[in-house]
Amino acid sequence: ALFRFLPTPRLSDDDQIRVLETLARMRIRQAQERHETEASLNEGLLNVQSQLGLPPEDATSNLKAKKKKKKGPPPKEMIDFMRRKRSIMKQLKAKQRDERASLVKTLNNLER
Repeated sequence: ALFRFLPTPRLSDDDQIRVLETLARMRIRQAQERHETEASLNEGLLNVQSQLGLPPEDATSNLKAKKKKKKGPPPKEMIDFMRRKRSIMKQLKAKQRDERASLVKTLNNLER
């Protein structure tokens, strides 16, 4: 039996660049969306803390200061805000995961 050697199918350089640029644009856009959402939620956290009269949490002061005992559970408004924040971030990440999955479905085998 004789076997023929067939060349391995490859994407052209232009197609490869196009796919990589599409992925890079999507990655940058999604990172920017997450960053903007996180920033707006952090502003909301500061607003809730100022309304409740709580001092804003500073990461550097927490590292230098001695550990203090908790005085009790956080106020209900703070708990509600943190739940909303987690829910919003979870929805955003799920939406972005679906976008990535739909992009992969549109690619052919060579582009994957």
